[in-house]
Amino acid sequence: MNLQEMFPKYRIEYEEGWKAQRDEKEAYQRIACRGGGHIMFWGPDLAFVDRDGGQIGVLVARLKWTKILQDGDDGKTVGFPVTIFLAVAAIVHPRTTRKQIQRRAG
Repeated sequence: MNLQEMFPKYRIEYEEGWKAQRDEKEAYQRIACRGGGHIMFWGPDLAFVDRDGGQIGVLVARLKWTKILQDGDDGKTVGFPVTIFLAVAAIVHPRTTRKQIQRRAG
């Protein structure tokens, strides 16, 4: 699953451990979000938001079809079906690529 092809307007980062598994680089992709946190994917149908602190995790968890996977003192991990990606993105504000920023200023 190549996130750069699926979501070209968002900034794609890689988990720190990807260098050890270079041939599986796509498995370590994630979408960075403003204010910290990120969106990661478990295959083509499931995703999750991992966010430290704040109320963002609570807001995402209030959406229909989401599930809190981990609830710690330092933040929440909330799973969701990819079909509601846009609703989740409206809350967590994924970072856009520099090309998208230049088009807005244009």
